[in-house]
Amino acid sequence: MRQYVLLLIFTISCFSLYSQSEQISISALIIDEKNGEPVPFAAVLFIKVNIGSYAAYDGKILPLKLSKGNHDIKVSCIGYNTATTNITLMSDTTIRISLQSDDININEVVVTATDSEGPVSASKINRKAIEHIQASSFTDVLQLLPGGKSQQPDLSKVNTISLRQAGSDNNTALGTAFILDGAPLSGNANMLAPNASSTDSKLSKRINVNNGIDMRQIPTDQIESIEVIQGIPSVIHGDLSSGAIIIKQRYGITNWEARFKTDASNKLLAVGKGLDLGPSLGTVNLNGDYLIFNKDPRNPYEGYQRYTFSSRYFNNISLNNSTLALKANLSFTGSAEKDRNDPEIDDQANDIYRTNYNKFAYTIDAEWTFKNWFRQLKLVSNASFAQNELYRQKFISNGGPSPAPLSLEEGENYGIYLPATYEALYKMDDQPFNSFNQLIARMQVPTGKLINHVTAGLEWRYAKNFGKGEQYNLERPMYANFRGSYGISSRPRNLSSIPSSQVFSFFVEDKITLQLGDHQLDARAGVRASRLLNLSDKYLLKGQLYWEPRLNMQYTFPTISVGNQQLQLGVHGGAGLHYKFPTLNQLYPAPLYFDLVQLNYYSQNPELRSLHIKTTIVDPTNCQLEPGQNLKWEMGINLSINQHKLKATWFNETMENGFILQKQWLPQSYRQYSTDGLTPTSPPLVDELPFTEQNLLSLYEQSQNAAGVLKRGLEFQLWLSRFEALQTQLTINGAWFKTAYRNHANVVYQPSTIINGAPYPYAGIYNFDKSTDKNRQQLNTNFQFDTQITQLGLVFTSTIECLWFASQQRQLNDGWPVAYVDVMGQQHPFTEQDKTDATLKQLYIGQQEEYFERTTEPFGANLNIRVSKVFGKGHSLSFYVNNLLNHYPDYYNNFNIRIQRINTPYFGMELKINI
Repeated sequence: MRQYVLLLIFTISCFSLYSQSEQISISALIIDEKNGEPVPFAAVLFIKVNIGSYAAYDGKILPLKLSKGNHDIKVSCIGYNTATTNITLMSDTTIRISLQSDDININEVVVTATDSEGPVSASKINRKAIEHIQASSFTDVLQLLPGGKSQQPDLSKVNTISLRQAGSDNNTALGTAFILDGAPLSGNANMLAPNASSTDSKLSKRINVNNGIDMRQIPTDQIESIEVIQGIPSVIHGDLSSGAIIIKQRYGITNWEARFKTDASNKLLAVGKGLDLGPSLGTVNLNGDYLIFNKDPRNPYEGYQRYTFSSRYFNNISLNNSTLALKANLSFTGSAEKDRNDPEIDDQANDIYRTNYNKFAYTIDAEWTFKNWFRQLKLVSNASFAQNELYRQKFISNGGPSPAPLSLEEGENYGIYLPATYEALYKMDDQPFNSFNQLIARMQVPTGKLINHVTAGLEWRYAKNFGKGEQYNLERPMYANFRGSYGISSRPRNLSSIPSSQVFSFFVEDKITLQLGDHQLDARAGVRASRLLNLSDKYLLKGQLYWEPRLNMQYTFPTISVGNQQLQLGVHGGAGLHYKFPTLNQLYPAPLYFDLVQLNYYSQNPELRSLHIKTTIVDPTNCQLEPGQNLKWEMGINLSINQHKLKATWFNETMENGFILQKQWLPQSYRQYSTDGLTPTSPPLVDELPFTEQNLLSLYEQSQNAAGVLKRGLEFQLWLSRFEALQTQLTINGAWFKTAYRNHANVVYQPSTIINGAPYPYAGIYNFDKSTDKNRQQLNTNFQFDTQITQLGLVFTSTIECLWFASQQRQLNDGWPVAYVDVMGQQHPFTEQDKTDATLKQLYIGQQEEYFERTTEPFGANLNIRVSKVFGKGHSLSFYVNNLLNHYPDYYNNFNIRIQRINTPYFGMELKINI
């Protein structure tokens, strides 16, 4: 690998040695089309050479040096429609570019995802499209992607992302980077993971550790644009394996805006304003929102709330031969979630779950742009601190005396009994801190027909948790987890004692544009190298450098005239390697405490009771853990005929070593003391009792690199030109996804059977995973009719969502283990004779034949409508109905059980006011 990196660096150096072609100076003035006034702080991008700049307060941009020839220019600014133009540079030039107001009655708007420019496979979503779908959180935005589908919002559980797949999995969610204003949102330091959260119904879907970003916490009202990179992202973006979501917020002058939204579950209020501080002081944007969600409006005891505030500063400062664009963002995100039993219908009224989340963050983005070959120096610095507190209260009924796990040290100790019933109080304090710092240098080296745009940079990420961890009374535990005389649990651990995680990276990338007559080749090639710091020598990751080469290419053929039609064809493709590093929770899991009861003398006289427990502490840390690796490649076509456009991309992704919790076995020995015939006058002591040596086989979970996620499929999107007679445009998008989920490690399973009063003495080892190994497919298509009557300020969209089929098939297995482990920890091969053994045959976990047959959900379709009407000075009233009409017939599964698909209409409306 290193020889390829050196070759890339050598190639870039060679290009830099070439003499530059003749350079021409270009200046620009950005004005408002309606009144001719300068438009301050507009963003100007020269697409061919990927050079950008910001206009000053007077609407002028710093003169730039460009090569002769044609150049496409894109200009965007908050409150205006994006403008594109083409110029031919032959001599020093000054141009004027007019921008139109983005009021809906001025020009038509794009209300769906569009294709991004360049060779990278990505979808772009603008602010108008987000507003039109009336999004409450980022989850709603995903329906605009190829293969996306509208869903009834459910903010009562964690919302994580899935990309290019049928179904969902934790590795895809964890490996998707959300980048907000140049800085990634990070969940690497989240440690809010109670030991028994998977068995607590109020916690199971609300815990977000090792599972990526919770999209409920991302408001949409101040988002200017979103770019979803499903393919191979630039090497600028790291610590990801699945894709990248680039979110840009609004910076600039705006009126006071207020948005009120209501539907069956959501109530949302958002306000914002962009202030003009003057010619030399820049602008400040202030905004906030408040969201209330109730899954069942009839139940006031369960709900989710979100409240956010953001202040964003922007200024473009003109220096002698350069400009400095400065952005600063200070934000607060808070949420509260509750779930308790209804005291009027449930006798367990004190069963309470509650969380409070408060996060503060800042981002500084400074871009220093020059007019010579050294184009830009960019610094992004971000830090965030969150306080996340979980409170749990529950009435515990043990059904009888149960041991209390008290010991904080390994060894043998006398213990106490828990009451048969008691009220448990539990708190967990989680305080993740994340910091991101990135320095980027951009250089542009034109060499005749070949233009190199070189990017190089350094990056440092820091993640640490300062929380207090679990806090509860050991004598009244919430999660004792005892099964008879054997229990596994955790103990309170101060999260601030866990070391920090630090990742250092460097990267270099070359974007090449080669003009060959009327043909054009665009390529982006780069490599990224990352190392995880601050590790002890016991970790395999210590000192390892992980290289990520990535390549995207696009070849555009000359335009061909076919009759009156202008046809243009382009082909694109790419390949890349991506790594996602383990989180703090995976690197430093909580120690596990195994408690074995050796003496259990329970007398009706409390003065005579005696309980003796042996405690073993196991560290489940997997020091061999490596980053999850995903190898991606794709290829596709871009075809345009006049105003009709088609893009189709075939993709393939292979992740073989994703993170998964895997069972491990632990043989234990203990003494079983006998109290037969004993009539004590004081609590029995183990030193005075006979005993027998016993052995026990226990299981626990450990993070391993064994999850396989294999994705392939086809994404497509067709934009037809607007039918002027009907003022309607038809957009067709969809995807076919085929996803295979695997567990590449042997799986350990132990039956819960009790034999002669003792736990089952064996654990089977299987070369399959009945809960994970499955293949899934789906094909869906969306037909969106977008009608815009611009004179009336009316946008009406109707979308027919078609699910052609969705299937699932589990991997065939015979249900028998390939080996088994006994109580001494010895592994034995499983033979044919073992299948007839009365004890060993209980290791069979097979299923009947129908279980492995393919289950297919047949065709279903639904109609969604959305209407937006602008009136007055930019005020708007919007309304939507999902599943207004639907056709999802019942079907029968492999076991001849009738499956009903119930899709009820879901509607809402919102009012937006500009002052």
